[in-house]
Amino acid sequence: MPLEAPAQIKFVGTEIRQDGKKQYGVYAIQCKARDGSQWTCEKRYSEFDALRKALLKDKCDKVKQLENLPHGQGRFPKKGGKSVDPEVMKTRKEALNAWLNSVMKLYGENLNVCAFFKEVAAIKRDVGLAAPPEGVPPPVEPEPEPVEEDLYTAPTPVSPSAVDFGVDAPAEVETAPSGADEYIIGTHMMGSVNALCLPKPDLLVSVGADKGIQLWDLQAEKQLKRMENNRIIQCVVSMSETVIATGSEDGTVKTWDVDLNAVNEDGAPKKWSQRARKLKELTGHTAAVNGLDVFSENILLSGSSDGTVCAWESDTGTQIVKLDGHEGAVNDVIKVDDSTVASCSADKSIKIWNFAPTEAGGSSLKTSWDDSHKGQNVLCLIRISDTVIASGGGDFLAKVWDIGDGGILAALKGHTSAVQSLAVIGDRILATGSADMTVRLWDIDKHYKLVKTVGAAKGGINFSINGLCAVSDERFASAADNVKIWSIATEE
Repeated sequence: MPLEAPAQIKFVGTEIRQDGKKQYGVYAIQCKARDGSQWTCEKRYSEFDALRKALLKDKCDKVKQLENLPHGQGRFPKKGGKSVDPEVMKTRKEALNAWLNSVMKLYGENLNVCAFFKEVAAIKRDVGLAAPPEGVPPPVEPEPEPVEEDLYTAPTPVSPSAVDFGVDAPAEVETAPSGADEYIIGTHMMGSVNALCLPKPDLLVSVGADKGIQLWDLQAEKQLKRMENNRIIQCVVSMSETVIATGSEDGTVKTWDVDLNAVNEDGAPKKWSQRARKLKELTGHTAAVNGLDVFSENILLSGSSDGTVCAWESDTGTQIVKLDGHEGAVNDVIKVDDSTVASCSADKSIKIWNFAPTEAGGSSLKTSWDDSHKGQNVLCLIRISDTVIASGGGDFLAKVWDIGDGGILAALKGHTSAVQSLAVIGDRILATGSADMTVRLWDIDKHYKLVKTVGAAKGGINFSINGLCAVSDERFASAADNVKIWSIATEE
């Protein structure tokens, strides 16, 4: 089950903190869990306001209705006045207490509410409480709150499609039972988890709308490390066991050192910060980078909302190929074989490219499958073999294609909203993730027969399945409101 908010809360005091020459106020909240455990957490006004904004973005309409109540009865306190003035803090505390208690009664299971108390919450599984992560550095202390202006805003959850398909509830499916092979390993600090990759066995990397990069130990079932990017991350890919690449909403591609044993020149362990861990920043795209793939050991592919597919020398950061041809955002790009690349786009097409990055003019458009998903966006691609790829689209279908002649080998029906993530597990299962909040598993060897459907988004918000990643021949991970590990085993 997802993170839980406290069963009871009580505001117990305020305190003024000093950061250099600046002062800011914090509000102490005493919390009590359902199991009787208690703790106290401290929050700033900007963090309450970030929660309010996140709830409004999640269409929690009753939060907006609270604004009609009198002060101290559920209305959120407005900005204004000196934030460390004792009278201002006293008035805010009274209002925040009433507001937060009202929010918890209305939306106590909402992921953003749960994440508000995440620093002390635990992820419960059928096998017991998860142990707290070992070696995880303490969270970075936020910048002091401005005296009269709040500059902190909650990150906006995004999915690879960046499209709302109007799904209000998941389809009625038989959800796989929880067990040792199926569990939530964790969440990001706020908003959606956007993508996943597996640099090496038992080391999973997730990226999210909170701008975070998180490393997970699959064997110990816990978070290992976290570091921050300065923009929302849309996609991630493993380049080696110790290097990953990310694509961000600002159009940059970055490579990162994720070696758990990395040291600096002086022999000290590398810090988990952007300054210490970023290797290269590849610039050239003029809009969000939505898809990444590795073409060779030193060549990285990227697809962007600027409509282009680019290839980069990852060690130097040099752009060596730029492919124009799409008339809309490129949503994904994949390597098919040593001379072929495929891309898909909001222009409703899948394009197949001859690709020879070391030859001048050696890369060109081979063919274009226009209107490949019934006039809808094509959102994702996956390679099944040198001659077969699969795509997911806004028409609720996953399609399997013959690269040679562009023929459709299979059209996989069953999802009730857009298919926006794909994975191949153990060379025998094609997994499709959808905005309907389910993952469907199709047996490749049995002409893509549906063998299992699971509901992978279990939080208080309707999250799409933004990413899928095979973590072994028998298991896969899903990225939604959380990071969850699933087994492909069936009851048959």
